[in-house]
Amino acid sequence: TVPSDPKSGPTGDDDDVWHKVSTIDNDATYSELHVMARAYRVLKDDKYKDSFNKGLHYLFGAQYDNGGWPQRFPLQDNYGRHITFNDGAMLGVMNLLWDVSDAEPDFTFVTEADRKEAKRRLDKGFDCILNCQVKINGKLTVWGQQHDEKTLAPAPARAYELPSLTASESTGLTQLLMQIDKPNARVRDAVDSAVAWFEANKITGKRLDRVSGQQYENGRDLIVVDDPKAEPIWARFYDLDTGKPFFCSRDGIKRSSIDQISHERRVGYAWYGIWPNKLLQQYPAWKERVSKQPAAASPAPVSTKKD
Repeated sequence: TVPSDPKSGPTGDDDDVWHKVSTIDNDATYSELHVMARAYRVLKDDKYKDSFNKGLHYLFGAQYDNGGWPQRFPLQDNYGRHITFNDGAMLGVMNLLWDVSDAEPDFTFVTEADRKEAKRRLDKGFDCILNCQVKINGKLTVWGQQHDEKTLAPAPARAYELPSLTASESTGLTQLLMQIDKPNARVRDAVDSAVAWFEANKITGKRLDRVSGQQYENGRDLIVVDDPKAEPIWARFYDLDTGKPFFCSRDGIKRSSIDQISHERRVGYAWYGIWPNKLLQQYPAWKERVSKQPAAASPAPVSTKKD
């Protein structure tokens, strides 16, 4: 039995609640399905194939009609209901379905019917991603960590995870869209807009340092220092109204600087990162590739993967 952690979530949504249902959070479920598929490929034991098929149909059943996946299923009355991009949850599910629908070597045993169903649900997932991309003042930006399953607007999760634009999860979603072989005009616009947002919101001349010593609480801390040679970084959260980075303790109050939040949250969460750097390096080649091909008809299936 895993003990309840009162700090893990709001009242009524701590570990004891989370562990009552299955989840795609923290690489769960889809990672195990990759293992089951590989195990069947190598060992040819039907128990692994049966396990994989049960898990695949679980993912089919968990998907919303709008194409999104909740963090937890069966649904509970908490933030686990939201469409969850946080920590690559929905991204991991879609990459699995992409491998299944393309009959990648580990998945050749999957039936033709299930491959077709995986592709259908993958296309719905892409529609959901495009529909969730936040538009502010008529301009597409990026995505939130999680989105309301009905309105598709950015939604809250834990007390320090407020509705926002997020540089971390938005990087993975943009890279996923860039893997489409012949993107239609809407996909191209989504990628171009996200890249423009990353460029406009990068933080230069700053470096994140993890420091240690007796002068720091519990002997360690996280500080932001000036460094004109530092590579660009991004904040985890950007305010939906002001567009500025913000930070939160477990009191749920927005603060403008990381040194204004509690030590426990400051050192225990990824408030800054270099997430989009590789994406921005890949973007020119992607732009050149798609500029040489006519945009696919819209609407059109978008889940043909680039080799």
